[in-house]
Amino acid sequence: MRDVGIFYQTKRGEDIPNSYKAKELHSDIAQIGKLCLSGIFQMPCSSRNKPSTIYADRYYNNIFNGNQPQIAKLCKELLYIDYYFDNIFRKQYLKDISEDAGADMKKQFASNARTVCTAFVMLASRYYQNNFRNTDLNTIFKAADNDKLSDDTDVYNIVKNIEGISWILPPEIFANKDKYDEILYRLFSLIIQYGSHDLMMLSRNSNEPIVASNYLKKDKNYIDIIHMNWSFIEKDIKSIFDDL
Repeated sequence: MRDVGIFYQTKRGEDIPNSYKAKELHSDIAQIGKLCLSGIFQMPCSSRNKPSTIYADRYYNNIFNGNQPQIAKLCKELLYIDYYFDNIFRKQYLKDISEDAGADMKKQFASNARTVCTAFVMLASRYYQNNFRNTDLNTIFKAADNDKLSDDTDVYNIVKNIEGISWILPPEIFANKDKYDEILYRLFSLIIQYGSHDLMMLSRNSNEPIVASNYLKKDKNYIDIIHMNWSFIEKDIKSIFDDL
């Protein structure tokens, strides 16, 4: 992690050097575990509600005993993506949509979508780089339909395979934070748009209102959003990445 410019705390109470004090420049095992559950394993809801999942051997060994230089590079970006959502995006987005139709549901969804947004950016990147193919996504969608995401071996083998992935957005984009932020804003807005719409439809068809904080407790629901809207999302991903 230090090789990519991140201070990694290995023990509680360890002093962070002044040059790494910025929130996006230091981390620890708990945060890295959460980010990897969201980004690499596509389990944003588990990351948010059951982060101890990362300590299961099948996840832990791939992250902390795997290709360390590759994981470090991806985690540097994941740290910034997480920082951007919490410190820049959320406030700006809530301001931008204040007059939109369905603004209340978008606000509710966005307020609970931190890990979902991280997962979606990674999914979009992996799809753009052909690490996720349509056949892979269909396997993931099918497992979600059967409520077997966490138990499906094929899904696990798909998401853990990050061969050839050394960046989430190209390095020249990461070096230009204004451009990087612009792409993140578009990708975050995309998953929030479709997620809030689906949540609104589910609430209308239910006898009881469904709130985002409860809906986003299951990774299946994150995958369902992508599945139900994939024909549109796929085009949007291609459009956004083509602008790079």
